[in-house]
Amino acid sequence: MASSNFIQIDNTTPKEFNKRKDVFNFGVDNDYPSNIKKLINSSVTAKSCANLIGSFLYGKGFVNNGFYINREGDTPNKLLRKVSVESSYYNGFAIHVGYNALGEKTTFKVIPFEWVRKCQEDNNGYISKLKVSKDWADRKVDPIEYDIYNPSQVLNQINRDTIENYKGQILYVSFSYQDIYPKSWIDPVIDDCISEWKSSVYKKNLITKGFMKNSIVVTKEFDNDKSKANFQAGMKSQLGADGVGGINHYEAELDSDDLSQEVFIQEVGTDLNDKLFEYTDKNVSDKICIAYGVSPSLIKNDDNALFGGGGDAIQQMMLNVQFRVDNIKRDIEDCFKDLFVGTVNSDLNSADFTINPLVSITEETNLNN
Repeated sequence: MASSNFIQIDNTTPKEFNKRKDVFNFGVDNDYPSNIKKLINSSVTAKSCANLIGSFLYGKGFVNNGFYINREGDTPNKLLRKVSVESSYYNGFAIHVGYNALGEKTTFKVIPFEWVRKCQEDNNGYISKLKVSKDWADRKVDPIEYDIYNPSQVLNQINRDTIENYKGQILYVSFSYQDIYPKSWIDPVIDDCISEWKSSVYKKNLITKGFMKNSIVVTKEFDNDKSKANFQAGMKSQLGADGVGGINHYEAELDSDDLSQEVFIQEVGTDLNDKLFEYTDKNVSDKICIAYGVSPSLIKNDDNALFGGGGDAIQQMMLNVQFRVDNIKRDIEDCFKDLFVGTVNSDLNSADFTINPLVSITEETNLNN
């Protein structure tokens, strides 16, 4: 079990059925995807890698993009962008598909992946239902049940529910084919993501809450509050314009004619050592990059290795990432090609939805030259 102050993640996704919710739990406490999202957003390396992977999955989008596919005005490229982001976090995505009374597809909308759970299998081992909830920890809210994406069954389902009550279908895609739920890209390095986050929190707390170059000033008791206030104001003025450090004033019973014994100043605290976590931070950052299949040089602007090899080195790093995501990108293409068949728009049904790669053959040639 990997944990932090606000994240507890078991890096397994067991096939545990939740009888109360009538779904398979996604993680031991059914909060694996929501915690994964928090953790990626808290780790600078994981967030950078997810952004980079999402960019390569999206590539340069579709050539055929002149269609509106829902009431929010999304185009195929906007839908692809959202799918790419979801996939870069969770290794999966979910899309709601709406239908009309004729069984034609009318709308397409990405459902946040962390909201969706799978229901019980039938006698043939097939899962035909999904449930959606914005907060699976809320016991007062009942999740909404949907049919899993299967266009061949839509007319039967509409006849079953009536078109007024029919909620549509959800396409659920997982790139972890061996598990009931996908595991995130960061699953092997959850502890490293937590370490990177905790390192940042520690340094922030040391600076903002620790005894960083603070001074304790002890004086004899003042005769009145005005004299005390004037003394404290004078001491604070010594902090300078940027206010680095701090002064803590205490009064004590002192009985001496020696001025040095009447005012006592002591500096306390520990300076922040920038080198303290340098090795650990680099080590965990590199391991997170490995989990994503990303060269650290692509996300670290100060890495001399990025510039030392010239254009060829950058080209190879980018091609490696593109190769890493190629199978996923092809699966996304297949999903979109299937989604945009049988819609109310004949032009949309026949359009080509091949994703233009981020690094094209022409660009590769130019880089070599």
